[in-house]
Amino acid sequence: MSDDPAGSILVIDDEQRMCDSLKALLTSVGYMVETSVDGNDASEKIAAVDYDVILSDIRLPGKDGIELLREAREKDPLSVVILMTAYASLESAVEAVSEGAYDYLLKPVDFSQLKLAVRRAMDKKLSDRSREALVDELQYKNRLLKRRIAEINALYRAGKSLSTTSELPELLSQIINLATTVIGARTGSIMLIERERSNLSIQAAVGVDQHVIENTTLPLGSSIAGHVAQSGEPLIVEDIEKDDRFGRAAKTHYRSKSLLCVPLRVKNEILGVINLTDKAGAESFSKEDLKLLTTFASQAAMALDDARHYEDAKRKMKQFAVLYEIASTIPDVETFDKVSSFIHHTIKEIIPLDLSIWLSWNQRSRKMQVTFWEGWEKEAGESLLQKEIDFSSVDVSIGKERAAAVADFIRSNHPDGSKIVSLSSVPIYAQGMLYGLFCLGSLKENAFTIDHEYISSIVASQATSVYERQRSILNATRLVTMGKMMSEISHDLRKPLTNIRGSLQVLKARVPENEEAAEMIDIADKEIFRLTELVKELVNFSNPNKYQMEMRKIEDVVSHVIKLVANDAKRRNIKIDSEIAEGLPAVSLNFNEMIEVLLNILMNAFDAIGKDGSIHFKISRFRDESESKDYVRTEIRDTGKGIEPEEIDKVFVRYHTTKESGTGLGLAVVERIIMAHNGKVSVQSTLGEGTSFFVDLPV
Repeated sequence: MSDDPAGSILVIDDEQRMCDSLKALLTSVGYMVETSVDGNDASEKIAAVDYDVILSDIRLPGKDGIELLREAREKDPLSVVILMTAYASLESAVEAVSEGAYDYLLKPVDFSQLKLAVRRAMDKKLSDRSREALVDELQYKNRLLKRRIAEINALYRAGKSLSTTSELPELLSQIINLATTVIGARTGSIMLIERERSNLSIQAAVGVDQHVIENTTLPLGSSIAGHVAQSGEPLIVEDIEKDDRFGRAAKTHYRSKSLLCVPLRVKNEILGVINLTDKAGAESFSKEDLKLLTTFASQAAMALDDARHYEDAKRKMKQFAVLYEIASTIPDVETFDKVSSFIHHTIKEIIPLDLSIWLSWNQRSRKMQVTFWEGWEKEAGESLLQKEIDFSSVDVSIGKERAAAVADFIRSNHPDGSKIVSLSSVPIYAQGMLYGLFCLGSLKENAFTIDHEYISSIVASQATSVYERQRSILNATRLVTMGKMMSEISHDLRKPLTNIRGSLQVLKARVPENEEAAEMIDIADKEIFRLTELVKELVNFSNPNKYQMEMRKIEDVVSHVIKLVANDAKRRNIKIDSEIAEGLPAVSLNFNEMIEVLLNILMNAFDAIGKDGSIHFKISRFRDESESKDYVRTEIRDTGKGIEPEEIDKVFVRYHTTKESGTGLGLAVVERIIMAHNGKVSVQSTLGEGTSFFVDLPV
């Protein structure tokens, strides 16, 4: 049953009606549901069937819910069990959590809360399965990798004449030394194809200046070596000065008139070429020399291919070892600075970097802020911390544009920034949102490959996720503490407010004929009532269960808000209209909180317009390509006076206001509420023309 795509659920409750109700509810949303009214019967079902989610009452005839939880977890440590009870206590909650319950619901159960809990439990089950599959696959790949290394080592020991070493540089040196000795050449080189750049570079040589070795790079098809590597055909040139194909292009590169060049071929793949020049005795190379070198090259190519596979395996094993070290260490590192420093010094073992830079992303301003610099010129680099790079005209999803923007910034702001000739950047995502960039820099050209970018992306995202998780746990702990404190203070305020209000009522009864006193008492009574409501709001805020999300259309909120402000808009002669795209999906929102968001924005628009203007609502689907994420966007555009350019970045800052009587809290509250909805809010404004606020809620 657990293989069913809809998910299977076992509902256990001693009331048959409760079982039937929950089964009907959960079946209606696509789940496969079985029920049981007895703990012993449920125990047998749990032993026989692998359910995706178990939803059980704690008090049951036979075995109770805690015992069933233990049995389920003993059978499968990843079992997802939600416990329900009408007899809630701190002890039962602690026991449920300590035994591994996924959630703890109080009866009577709110069905919307139950559906949300079940959906999250299903998501967790799916995530656990995926993680197990990934671990199994990784273990399988590791076994394959180890077996491949063992096969390569066995081939090495089998006795190929050229395979006397497993070290690629030494093998290359052996090949070119043997080639020059066998053929009788004074000068020779091995050039290998750089897989990612389609170039040839010298990897080993005899009789060639070191400067030439380090600085010779040929595109495929260029010169003699490039031609042979591209065509795959061996070549003999008897007189380079008289050869019309290569004489003009190659004359300056070779000291002798005669030369040989043969491909290093394994099956249909060209690994590189062997070049030989300066035949001993000043003779020209013969066709026999070409045939002998071609035969030798085929043997050398097999040994070289084996060695390269071995090198690749060692490199991957090294990469796995480094990634494992990072993954197992960073959860215990206290600060992100220490995490960043540890990552820099650890990945230097597998990536040839000289410095690493971390940048944090500000979605609203589209700027990247330098938050960490490690490695080359660290002291000078730290002077750039907190400085921002403007990405407003940069497509963050394109690697070359990202890297160019960061490189230009370094060259413009660092005294030796021009020395950084290679720079790679990878985006960091956390919970589906762009978090920032992780940049690698090197003083050498073409230092980084696609593999390096892939590894750095994994490491950076993992580090950021761990850091964000630790910070979320800390923030959650603080919020819980604050919530308890708010709840206690709010509770303590209720009694004196009640006493004051009662005293005012008594006082009003004693001065019935004094209109002025009665009016003042009424005012005081209204303010006491308002304080009481504020206390209630504090109590509600401190209890997260009071703020339930629901799937609704944002246009319902807009319609309601327009009705609320209709009279005020009419009095000011402000026209309000709306434009709604077709087929918009519902989004998860809290209706009352979204009303507060739109009212705050509308009140600002009214203040900006004064009289005689218009406000236009536009609701549409919006895709943020930088996050690869879809939103329902609500744009509120007014024809007011606009916002000063220097004030744009401050509009959501708490207590910042340009109004004489403003508090600076309205838009700060707007941002807080939208962030609680996992959404975004932004603003655009043109002085003298108007302002647009964009509220984006995730689909």
